[in-house]
Amino acid sequence: MSAVIVDQHGGAALRADEPQLGAKLQLTKVAGAGNSVKRLERVLLCNPVGGDHPNGDAACHDLGVASSDFDRLPGDPQGVCGAGYDPVTVTARGAWEGKRVNFEKTYDNPCKLRLHTGPVFEL
Repeated sequence: MSAVIVDQHGGAALRADEPQLGAKLQLTKVAGAGNSVKRLERVLLCNPVGGDHPNGDAACHDLGVASSDFDRLPGDPQGVCGAGYDPVTVTARGAWEGKRVNFEKTYDNPCKLRLHTGPVFEL
């Protein structure tokens, strides 16, 4: 008999003995400081694309190109950002093609986030 895993939000159950293809990621972006903190969260599903990410097709494409290594996302290599400091922290939690994903990183400003991660954290 196989074990069944239910996610913390009561989502679809997965059979623990079957390889899971595709992806289910909880993406979070926190920007600002003090009383002006803005927190955005989205779910990204890939293979097939779904969830509530506003640009899921492009985000899944870039994650596929990077083999889900967030430090290798194609981003925007031609872009240029100023040196202003307005930190933004992003996280990704979930699974990609059967592997656990647990990513967190703070970028100096939203422009640098976009240059490094492209559409993935455009929430």
